[in-house]
Amino acid sequence: MSNEHLYPSAIVIVNGVTISKGVLTGVSDEFIKNIQSYTIPNTVKKIGKNAFNRCVNLTQITFSEGLQYIDEKAFYLCKSLTTVKLPKSLVSIGDYAFALCVKLQTVKISNSVKEIGFNAFAMCSSLQSFSVGVSNNRYGADDGCLIDNTKKTLLQYPIKREPNNNSYTIPSRITTIGPNAFRSCKTLKFVNLENVTIIQDNAFAYCTNLVKVNKFDKVITIGDTAFYKCMFLEGMVNIAAVKSIGIQAFCDCVKINSAGPLVVPATMNKIGEAAFFNCRSINRVLIYGGEIGDNAFACDSKIRFNKQPQGKTLQRVLIGTNVSLGNGVFEKQTKLLSIFFYSIPTQAGSNDLINIYNLTSAFDKPSYKRLLKIYGPEPIINDLIFNHVFKSSSAEYENQQIKNIRFYVAY
Repeated sequence: MSNEHLYPSAIVIVNGVTISKGVLTGVSDEFIKNIQSYTIPNTVKKIGKNAFNRCVNLTQITFSEGLQYIDEKAFYLCKSLTTVKLPKSLVSIGDYAFALCVKLQTVKISNSVKEIGFNAFAMCSSLQSFSVGVSNNRYGADDGCLIDNTKKTLLQYPIKREPNNNSYTIPSRITTIGPNAFRSCKTLKFVNLENVTIIQDNAFAYCTNLVKVNKFDKVITIGDTAFYKCMFLEGMVNIAAVKSIGIQAFCDCVKINSAGPLVVPATMNKIGEAAFFNCRSINRVLIYGGEIGDNAFACDSKIRFNKQPQGKTLQRVLIGTNVSLGNGVFEKQTKLLSIFFYSIPTQAGSNDLINIYNLTSAFDKPSYKRLLKIYGPEPIINDLIFNHVFKSSSAEYENQQIKNIRFYVAY
């Protein structure tokens, strides 16, 4: 059924604002440069995609009753907008509708809103609180945070919210932390996950003051760049229940797991590319299962972060059964002391259950500065030596030994 009967049919352009069939479709360049405040006409039912995008001088917008839809990126990058009070008639807010409104401080959402799109309020770096009408069955505000009650998801944590003791506990009913929910939050040092099982993409990315994340034991999915560049995050990351870790999930988290090994459980399905890249305090990795992506535990020793110490870097690796290794998994981990094989890992995507050739790329470009000891069952050790999996420059095979590398039959 057509909705055209809702909208006036004429195209109207007034003061640089174009309205067609009840849809505010866009504004002129002159409007973008000069307008500071604007009231949406009561004839407008929908604000179209990118309509006010990059209106950098717009400080105040007044919504008339009758408005039902705010489309994708409608107010994207409105850098001067400070307050948004949405009308009682509003039904839907599109993806990135108010994203990067860096001076936006408060958002009031009415009872009528039934749909809030992806990253609608992401990266609003001055945001202090959300409020939601008490009769809204879909959404709510918990201590100023935007919650999707239906999906049990924390959609957005206000970046400028002042937490007690720099700490925040996720409400117990929440099972999912949405994409970009805490991104670039500088006020938080401690987070308690409680019953969270899913951490989506970029959820804590660039939280550069985050020190500790507690109650990790129920998490089963960690999205891409979920903790990207959380450079002060420390303590043990318990991934015992986790089945999937995304690309660069913990990249540049230079302090995690300094007190003990990182244990990858046999139930792990996949660890994404560069998931633990430059995690220099991880001293031991025990991999019991899963597909391990390219450069997952690689390191770039030339990069420094705020003059942080280099850390111990990876020294010991255990590789168990049902493990699949990508390319350069341990690239530039020059301080390896020992590798213990339970069995030969397979190549990522390979159906070959005994494929040792990819190990050459998994330990790509080795430059072992210390004596590397490799342990495993006799058939594995023989295969490793026969296929020249581990090499060093100018190395020669002599009595089953390579310069700086020794093989040992463990059992």
